[in-house]
Amino acid sequence: MFDTGLAVFDGADAPYIIKTTELINTPGVTDVHLTEGDNIWFRLYGQLTETDVYIPSEGVMMIASSVFKLGNWDRGNKACNFNGRRLRLRFSQARQRAQLFVRILPGDVPSAEKTGALNVIKNIIPNILSPGLFLVSGATGSGKSTFLASYLQHLLNNYPIHVVTIEDPVEYVLKKGLGQASQREIPDDVRNYEEAVRDSLREDPDVILVGEIRDGETAAAALTAAETGHLVLGTVHASSPAGVVERMKGLLRGLPDAQTRFAASLVGVVHLTLKNDGKRAVRKAYSLSVDNDVAKFILKEDLKEISNRVKTDYLKNL
Repeated sequence: MFDTGLAVFDGADAPYIIKTTELINTPGVTDVHLTEGDNIWFRLYGQLTETDVYIPSEGVMMIASSVFKLGNWDRGNKACNFNGRRLRLRFSQARQRAQLFVRILPGDVPSAEKTGALNVIKNIIPNILSPGLFLVSGATGSGKSTFLASYLQHLLNNYPIHVVTIEDPVEYVLKKGLGQASQREIPDDVRNYEEAVRDSLREDPDVILVGEIRDGETAAAALTAAETGHLVLGTVHASSPAGVVERMKGLLRGLPDAQTRFAASLVGVVHLTLKNDGKRAVRKAYSLSVDNDVAKFILKEDLKEISNRVKTDYLKNL
């Protein structure tokens, strides 16, 4: 049964607090799942495992306040720094029990050259600053945020540009190089993706990152930004490059000349996958470069031909 006893008096030596801290600091652990009334779970090299450490009632509140030092800990999505690590936090609830899902992010943005992301990008758009819409899809944990962050950090390191990101939350803190980054977090800095994309067009951006394109309004704003001479990066929920095209078609339905505009603006798609045999993670990037032929297939809604143009690459350390 669910423990009705409160954990509010537990100190830093409470077993569930010690275990949470230990897991966050364990190499290879990418996620920690905390649910009141259940044991702690964690994901190590892609494998989800249950511990024997139990979280009592109010335990999530105690972890949020005593471990992560959060005031507004009940917000849905949040990011924070802990022991030199960058964490993405998702607060939720299941059967009236508080939950906290912790994603442990690498401290620094991985090099796009070392991960192989740069080769994938250059195969799609040889001039990696070409204006247009560049979309990334993949399941949770496949490396979408890391792939895009490594792309942006490479651009900042090598080009005198202004990058604007809109994220929920900000996962990687980008460092200035030859270029400058303005990172906005929903809802602390901006209200929503749609307004933030529109507003960013008045702020002299060269590149815009839309953390998630999940509704028609955001899709339309991203398309407009791409049409006005900006490189727009974004993530879309889909299971393949052809699925990204299909998903965007649905989101843009009702927009005047949507299909023609989308086919003309899309420069590339990458779909990321992660498979694990318990010993090592295998990451693949399925990429689609949009040339004139692929643009015609998009207009014809020929998903089979679009799929035939997809190439596969292996990635590391995302």
